[in-house]
Amino acid sequence: MTYYHITFTHPPDICPGEPNSDPEKINAFAKIYDKSKENNVKVHYFVANPTEHKMFLLLETTDYINIEKTIGHTKKLGSISITPVIDFQTMKELNS
Repeated sequence: MTYYHITFTHPPDICPGEPNSDPEKINAFAKIYDKSKENNVKVHYFVANPTEHKMFLLLETTDYINIEKTIGHTKKLGSISITPVIDFQTMKELNS
């Protein structure tokens, strides 16, 4: 299984949160949980920093295409950065 760290950002003028909450956009992000189950993706965390208009996810799956199937529907809601990552123990073994 491979881990993917996702950073999602959007500008304040298209923010789905308050003061001009957009339930449709918020529901698009909420669908990530359902889509992850459909596509064999484990969500380790999905957290946000509302002040900076950023969200962070750590996802785990066997194939990158599962990531696309899980979060691809949010592409037009902001910018997405997807970085494959490894856990510290694996990194330690690489450097032994």
